[in-house]
Amino acid sequence: MRGFKGFLFIFLVGFSLGIVKSEIVDRIVAVVGSEVITQSELERAYKLDELGVIGLGVGGELSKREYLEKMVEKKLITQEVRKQGTTVSSEEIEKEIERKRRSLGLTQEGLEAELKRQGLSMEKYREMVRDNLAMGKLISKEVQGVEITDQEIQSYYQLHQEQFHNPFRVHLYQIVIKEGPEAKARIKQVKEKFKAGVKFSELVKIFSAVGKEEEGDLGWMVLGSLKPELREVISEMELGGLSQVYKDGAGYHIFWLSGWECWVNIPGEEEAGVMETRVAQSVSGLRCEIKNRSIMVEGKELLVPVEDCVLDVGGMIRNYLYQKQMEERYQVWIEKLKAKSYIEIRL
Repeated sequence: MRGFKGFLFIFLVGFSLGIVKSEIVDRIVAVVGSEVITQSELERAYKLDELGVIGLGVGGELSKREYLEKMVEKKLITQEVRKQGTTVSSEEIEKEIERKRRSLGLTQEGLEAELKRQGLSMEKYREMVRDNLAMGKLISKEVQGVEITDQEIQSYYQLHQEQFHNPFRVHLYQIVIKEGPEAKARIKQVKEKFKAGVKFSELVKIFSAVGKEEEGDLGWMVLGSLKPELREVISEMELGGLSQVYKDGAGYHIFWLSGWECWVNIPGEEEAGVMETRVAQSVSGLRCEIKNRSIMVEGKELLVPVEDCVLDVGGMIRNYLYQKQMEERYQVWIEKLKAKSYIEIRL
Protein backbone atom coordinates (compact mmCIF):
# COMPACT_ATOMS: atom_id res chain seq x y z
CA MET A 1 0.00 0.00 0.00
CA ARG A 2 1.22 3.45 -0.85
CA GLY A 3 1.86 5.34 2.38
CA PHE A 4 1.54 8.96 3.37
CA LYS A 5 5.28 9.32 2.79
CA GLY A 6 4.54 9.09 -0.92
CA PHE A 7 2.12 12.00 -0.66
CA LEU A 8 4.67 14.14 1.14
CA PHE A 9 7.27 13.22 -1.46
CA ILE A 10 4.94 14.35 -4.24
CA PHE A 11 4.58 17.82 -2.79
CA LEU A 12 7.93 18.29 -1.07
CA VAL A 13 10.20 17.38 -3.94
CA GLY A 14 7.77 16.59 -6.73
CA PHE A 15 9.07 19.00 -9.31
CA SER A 16 11.37 18.53 -12.24
CA LEU A 17 14.32 20.52 -13.47
CA GLY A 18 13.09 19.99 -17.00
CA ILE A 19 10.80 22.12 -19.10
CA VAL A 20 9.72 21.20 -22.60
CA LYS A 21 8.42 23.52 -25.28
CA SER A 22 4.96 22.54 -26.43
CA GLU A 23 3.52 23.08 -29.85
CA ILE A 24 0.03 22.19 -28.68
CA VAL A 25 -2.56 24.93 -29.08
CA ASP A 26 -3.65 25.51 -25.48
CA ARG A 27 -7.09 24.70 -24.28
CA ILE A 28 -8.35 24.58 -20.71
CA VAL A 29 -8.53 21.03 -19.35
CA ALA A 30 -9.41 21.89 -15.74
CA VAL A 31 -10.73 24.81 -13.73
CA VAL A 32 -9.83 25.05 -10.03
CA GLY A 33 -11.47 28.01 -8.36
CA SER A 34 -10.32 31.07 -10.30
CA GLU A 35 -7.34 29.27 -11.83
CA VAL A 36 -7.02 26.95 -14.81
CA ILE A 37 -4.82 24.10 -16.00
CA THR A 38 -4.10 24.07 -19.72
CA GLN A 39 -3.49 21.22 -22.12
CA SER A 40 0.16 22.22 -22.57
CA GLU A 41 0.71 22.28 -18.79
CA LEU A 42 -0.76 18.79 -18.50
CA GLU A 43 1.33 17.46 -21.41
CA ARG A 44 4.53 18.93 -19.98
CA ALA A 45 3.88 17.69 -16.45
CA TYR A 46 2.87 14.22 -17.64
CA LYS A 47 5.91 13.86 -19.91
CA LEU A 48 8.36 14.91 -17.20
CA ASP A 49 6.33 13.43 -14.32
CA GLU A 50 6.66 16.71 -12.44
CA LEU A 51 4.56 15.40 -9.54
CA GLY A 52 6.56 12.20 -9.18
CA VAL A 53 3.42 10.03 -9.21
CA ILE A 54 3.21 8.58 -12.72
CA GLY A 55 4.05 5.06 -11.54
CA LEU A 56 1.43 5.01 -8.77
CA GLY A 57 -1.56 3.88 -10.83
CA VAL A 58 -3.45 0.77 -9.74
CA GLY A 59 -2.59 -0.99 -13.00
CA GLY A 60 0.79 0.64 -13.52
CA GLU A 61 1.15 4.15 -14.89
CA LEU A 62 -1.47 6.81 -14.25
CA SER A 63 -3.64 7.83 -17.19
CA LYS A 64 -3.59 11.50 -18.21
CA ARG A 65 -7.01 11.92 -16.63
CA GLU A 66 -5.73 10.53 -13.32
CA TYR A 67 -2.61 12.66 -13.58
CA LEU A 68 -4.74 15.74 -14.17
CA GLU A 69 -6.68 14.96 -10.98
CA LYS A 70 -3.37 14.96 -9.08
CA MET A 71 -2.53 18.35 -10.63
CA VAL A 72 -5.90 19.63 -9.44
CA GLU A 73 -5.07 18.48 -5.91
CA LYS A 74 -1.74 20.26 -6.04
CA LYS A 75 -3.39 23.49 -7.21
CA LEU A 76 -5.93 23.24 -4.39
CA ILE A 77 -3.11 22.91 -1.88
CA THR A 78 -1.25 25.84 -3.45
CA GLN A 79 -4.38 27.96 -3.06
CA GLU A 80 -4.72 26.86 0.58
CA VAL A 81 -1.08 27.78 1.20
CA ARG A 82 -1.82 31.33 0.08
CA LYS A 83 -5.05 31.45 2.08
CA GLN A 84 -3.37 30.33 5.32
CA GLY A 85 -0.24 32.39 4.74
CA THR A 86 2.14 29.45 5.07
CA THR A 87 5.67 30.80 4.66
CA VAL A 88 9.15 29.41 4.02
CA SER A 89 12.35 31.16 5.06
CA SER A 90 15.21 31.98 2.71
CA GLU A 91 17.40 29.66 4.77
CA GLU A 92 15.00 26.74 4.22
CA ILE A 93 14.92 27.42 0.49
CA GLU A 94 18.71 27.54 0.17
CA LYS A 95 19.08 24.41 2.27
CA GLU A 96 16.68 22.51 0.01
CA ILE A 97 18.43 23.75 -3.14
CA GLU A 98 21.74 22.60 -1.69
CA ARG A 99 20.25 19.20 -0.85
CA LYS A 100 18.87 18.87 -4.37
CA ARG A 101 22.16 19.97 -5.92
CA ARG A 102 24.11 17.37 -3.93
CA SER A 103 21.63 14.61 -4.77
CA LEU A 104 22.12 15.38 -8.46
CA GLY A 105 25.90 15.38 -8.08
CA LEU A 106 26.22 18.92 -9.49
CA THR A 107 28.37 21.89 -8.58
CA GLN A 108 26.65 25.25 -8.16
CA GLU A 109 27.83 26.23 -11.62
CA GLY A 110 26.62 22.91 -12.96
CA LEU A 111 23.18 23.39 -11.42
CA GLU A 112 22.83 26.86 -12.91
CA ALA A 113 23.97 25.58 -16.30
CA GLU A 114 21.44 22.73 -16.17
CA LEU A 115 18.66 25.12 -15.21
CA LYS A 116 19.58 27.44 -18.07
CA ARG A 117 19.66 24.53 -20.50
CA GLN A 118 16.15 23.58 -19.40
CA GLY A 119 14.86 27.14 -19.70
CA LEU A 120 14.78 28.03 -15.99
CA SER A 121 16.40 30.92 -14.19
CA MET A 122 17.79 30.42 -10.69
CA GLU A 123 15.15 32.83 -9.39
CA LYS A 124 12.34 30.81 -10.95
CA TYR A 125 13.80 27.63 -9.50
CA ARG A 126 13.85 29.23 -6.03
CA GLU A 127 10.15 30.03 -6.44
CA MET A 128 9.44 26.38 -7.29
CA VAL A 129 11.38 25.22 -4.24
CA ARG A 130 9.59 27.74 -2.02
CA ASP A 131 6.14 26.65 -3.25
CA ASN A 132 6.84 22.95 -2.74
CA LEU A 133 8.28 23.43 0.75
CA ALA A 134 5.26 25.54 1.72
CA MET A 135 2.89 22.83 0.51
CA GLY A 136 4.80 20.22 2.48
CA LYS A 137 4.55 22.34 5.63
CA LEU A 138 0.82 22.80 5.20
CA ILE A 139 0.15 19.11 4.61
CA SER A 140 2.18 18.15 7.67
CA LYS A 141 0.23 20.61 9.81
CA GLU A 142 -3.17 19.49 8.57
CA VAL A 143 -2.64 15.76 9.13
CA GLN A 144 -0.54 15.82 12.31
CA GLY A 145 -1.50 14.24 15.63
CA VAL A 146 -1.50 10.53 14.75
CA GLU A 147 -0.56 8.26 17.67
CA ILE A 148 -0.38 4.46 17.51
CA THR A 149 -0.99 2.54 20.75
CA ASP A 150 0.55 -0.78 21.81
CA GLN A 151 -2.96 -2.27 21.80
CA GLU A 152 -3.43 -1.31 18.14
CA ILE A 153 -0.12 -2.95 17.28
CA GLN A 154 -1.00 -6.17 19.15
CA SER A 155 -4.46 -6.31 17.55
CA TYR A 156 -3.04 -5.85 14.07
CA TYR A 157 -0.46 -8.60 14.68
CA GLN A 158 -3.12 -11.05 15.88
CA LEU A 159 -5.25 -10.42 12.78
CA HIS A 160 -2.39 -10.49 10.24
CA GLN A 161 0.14 -12.97 11.57
CA GLU A 162 0.56 -14.53 8.14
CA GLN A 163 2.16 -11.30 6.92
CA PHE A 164 5.10 -11.82 9.25
CA HIS A 165 6.03 -15.35 8.25
CA ASN A 166 9.48 -15.38 6.68
CA PRO A 167 9.77 -11.61 6.14
CA PHE A 168 13.10 -11.70 4.34
CA ARG A 169 14.96 -8.42 3.97
CA VAL A 170 17.33 -7.46 1.21
CA HIS A 171 19.93 -4.70 1.18
CA LEU A 172 19.70 -3.02 -2.21
CA TYR A 173 21.59 -0.36 -4.12
CA GLN A 174 20.36 1.03 -7.41
CA ILE A 175 21.27 2.96 -10.53
CA VAL A 176 18.44 4.84 -12.26
CA ILE A 177 18.81 5.71 -15.92
CA LYS A 178 16.25 8.07 -17.42
CA GLU A 179 14.51 7.16 -20.65
CA GLY A 180 16.09 8.61 -23.76
CA PRO A 181 18.07 7.78 -26.88
CA GLU A 182 21.21 6.97 -24.85
CA ALA A 183 19.50 4.79 -22.22
CA LYS A 184 20.28 1.39 -23.76
CA ALA A 185 23.92 2.30 -24.34
CA ARG A 186 24.29 3.48 -20.73
CA ILE A 187 22.71 0.28 -19.40
CA LYS A 188 25.18 -1.75 -21.46
CA GLN A 189 28.08 0.29 -20.11
CA VAL A 190 26.97 -0.27 -16.51
CA LYS A 191 26.91 -4.04 -17.00
CA GLU A 192 30.27 -4.12 -18.79
CA LYS A 193 32.04 -1.95 -16.24
CA PHE A 194 30.59 -3.90 -13.30
CA LYS A 195 31.72 -7.15 -14.90
CA ALA A 196 35.17 -5.61 -15.35
CA GLY A 197 35.39 -4.99 -11.60
CA VAL A 198 34.31 -1.35 -11.23
CA LYS A 199 32.63 -0.81 -7.84
CA PHE A 200 28.90 -0.27 -7.94
CA SER A 201 29.25 2.93 -5.89
CA GLU A 202 31.47 4.36 -8.63
CA LEU A 203 29.00 3.37 -11.32
CA VAL A 204 26.26 5.19 -9.40
CA LYS A 205 28.28 8.41 -9.53
CA ILE A 206 28.84 8.05 -13.27
CA PHE A 207 25.50 6.79 -14.54
CA SER A 208 22.66 7.27 -12.03
CA ALA A 209 20.16 10.10 -12.40
CA VAL A 210 19.36 10.00 -8.67
CA GLY A 211 20.86 8.96 -5.34
CA LYS A 212 24.48 9.86 -6.06
CA GLU A 213 24.98 11.35 -2.61
CA GLU A 214 23.87 8.08 -0.99
CA GLU A 215 25.82 6.00 -3.54
CA GLY A 216 22.51 4.50 -4.62
CA ASP A 217 21.85 2.92 -1.21
CA LEU A 218 18.15 2.03 -0.78
CA GLY A 219 18.78 0.41 2.59
CA TRP A 220 17.18 -2.77 3.92
CA MET A 221 13.79 -3.59 2.40
CA VAL A 222 11.24 -6.31 3.22
CA LEU A 223 11.04 -8.48 0.12
CA GLY A 224 7.34 -9.23 0.58
CA SER A 225 6.46 -5.53 0.71
CA LEU A 226 7.74 -4.84 -2.82
CA LYS A 227 5.51 -4.71 -5.88
CA PRO A 228 5.03 -8.24 -7.31
CA GLU A 229 6.91 -7.47 -10.53
CA LEU A 230 9.81 -5.89 -8.63
CA ARG A 231 9.81 -8.70 -6.06
CA GLU A 232 10.18 -11.19 -8.91
CA VAL A 233 13.23 -9.33 -10.25
CA ILE A 234 14.90 -9.13 -6.82
CA SER A 235 14.09 -12.77 -5.97
CA GLU A 236 16.10 -13.93 -8.98
CA MET A 237 19.25 -12.05 -7.93
CA GLU A 238 22.42 -13.59 -6.58
CA LEU A 239 24.18 -12.09 -3.59
CA GLY A 240 26.69 -9.52 -4.87
CA GLY A 241 25.22 -9.55 -8.36
CA LEU A 242 23.22 -7.22 -10.60
CA SER A 243 19.53 -7.51 -11.36
CA GLN A 244 17.79 -7.63 -14.68
CA VAL A 245 16.72 -4.15 -15.82
CA TYR A 246 13.48 -3.07 -14.13
CA LYS A 247 11.46 -0.25 -15.75
CA ASP A 248 8.86 2.01 -14.16
CA GLY A 249 7.78 5.65 -14.39
CA ALA A 250 11.12 6.88 -13.03
CA GLY A 251 13.17 5.14 -15.73
CA TYR A 252 15.35 2.04 -15.92
CA HIS A 253 16.58 0.54 -12.63
CA ILE A 254 19.60 -1.70 -12.13
CA PHE A 255 19.90 -3.14 -8.61
CA TRP A 256 22.86 -4.56 -6.72
CA LEU A 257 22.17 -7.02 -3.90
CA SER A 258 24.72 -6.52 -1.11
CA GLY A 259 23.08 -8.73 1.53
CA TRP A 260 19.94 -10.43 2.78
CA GLU A 261 18.61 -11.62 6.12
CA CYS A 262 15.58 -12.54 8.17
CA TRP A 263 15.40 -11.46 11.82
CA VAL A 264 11.99 -11.35 13.46
CA ASN A 265 11.02 -10.31 16.98
CA ILE A 266 8.01 -12.34 18.12
CA PRO A 267 5.63 -11.38 21.00
CA GLY A 268 5.65 -14.75 22.79
CA GLU A 269 7.71 -17.92 23.23
CA GLU A 270 5.08 -20.17 21.66
CA GLU A 271 4.70 -18.01 18.57
CA ALA A 272 8.49 -17.77 18.32
CA GLY A 273 8.81 -21.55 18.31
CA VAL A 274 6.31 -21.84 15.47
CA MET A 275 8.12 -19.15 13.52
CA GLU A 276 11.49 -20.81 14.03
CA THR A 277 10.16 -24.03 12.51
CA ARG A 278 8.71 -22.22 9.50
CA VAL A 279 11.89 -20.28 8.81
CA ALA A 280 14.15 -23.30 9.27
CA GLN A 281 12.07 -25.33 6.83
CA SER A 282 12.16 -22.65 4.15
CA VAL A 283 15.91 -21.95 4.31
CA SER A 284 17.32 -25.40 4.92
CA GLY A 285 21.12 -25.40 5.16
CA LEU A 286 21.57 -21.78 6.24
CA ARG A 287 22.13 -20.49 9.75
CA CYS A 288 18.92 -20.16 11.76
CA GLU A 289 18.72 -19.56 15.50
CA ILE A 290 16.30 -18.35 18.14
CA LYS A 291 17.32 -16.18 21.09
CA ASN A 292 15.20 -14.03 23.38
CA ARG A 293 12.16 -14.59 21.17
CA SER A 294 14.10 -13.40 18.11
CA ILE A 295 14.71 -15.52 15.04
CA MET A 296 17.62 -14.74 12.79
CA VAL A 297 18.60 -16.17 9.43
CA GLU A 298 21.41 -14.68 7.41
CA GLY A 299 23.19 -15.16 4.11
CA LYS A 300 26.68 -16.57 4.51
CA GLU A 301 28.24 -13.48 2.95
CA LEU A 302 26.17 -10.80 4.66
CA LEU A 303 28.21 -7.61 4.37
CA VAL A 304 26.82 -5.50 7.23
CA PRO A 305 26.63 -6.23 10.99
CA VAL A 306 23.51 -8.15 11.95
CA GLU A 307 22.96 -5.76 14.88
CA ASP A 308 22.29 -2.95 12.41
CA CYS A 309 19.65 -4.89 10.50
CA VAL A 310 17.15 -6.10 13.10
CA LEU A 311 13.63 -6.32 11.79
CA ASP A 312 11.30 -5.39 14.64
CA VAL A 313 7.78 -6.59 13.84
CA GLY A 314 6.25 -4.23 16.41
CA GLY A 315 8.08 -1.27 14.90
CA MET A 316 7.11 -2.39 11.41
CA ILE A 317 3.43 -2.54 12.36
CA ARG A 318 3.61 0.83 14.15
CA ASN A 319 5.11 2.46 11.06
CA TYR A 320 2.53 0.86 8.75
CA LEU A 321 -0.43 1.96 10.89
CA TYR A 322 1.04 5.45 11.22
CA GLN A 323 1.46 5.83 7.45
CA LYS A 324 -2.03 4.42 6.86
CA GLN A 325 -3.69 6.83 9.28
CA MET A 326 -1.73 9.77 7.90
CA GLU A 327 -2.86 8.89 4.38
CA GLU A 328 -6.47 8.60 5.55
CA ARG A 329 -6.25 12.03 7.20
CA TYR A 330 -4.75 13.47 4.02
CA GLN A 331 -7.61 12.07 1.93
CA VAL A 332 -10.24 13.49 4.30
CA TRP A 333 -8.53 16.89 4.22
CA ILE A 334 -8.14 17.01 0.44
CA GLU A 335 -11.79 15.98 -0.04
CA LYS A 336 -12.84 18.89 2.20
CA LEU A 337 -10.81 21.26 0.04
CA LYS A 338 -12.47 19.85 -3.07
CA ALA A 339 -15.94 20.17 -1.53
CA LYS A 340 -15.56 23.90 -0.86
CA SER A 341 -13.92 24.70 -4.20
CA TYR A 342 -15.24 24.98 -7.74
CA ILE A 343 -13.61 22.23 -9.82
CA GLU A 344 -14.33 21.36 -13.42
CA ILE A 345 -12.47 18.65 -15.34
CA ARG A 346 -12.75 19.06 -19.11
CA LEU A 347 -10.54 16.23 -20.29
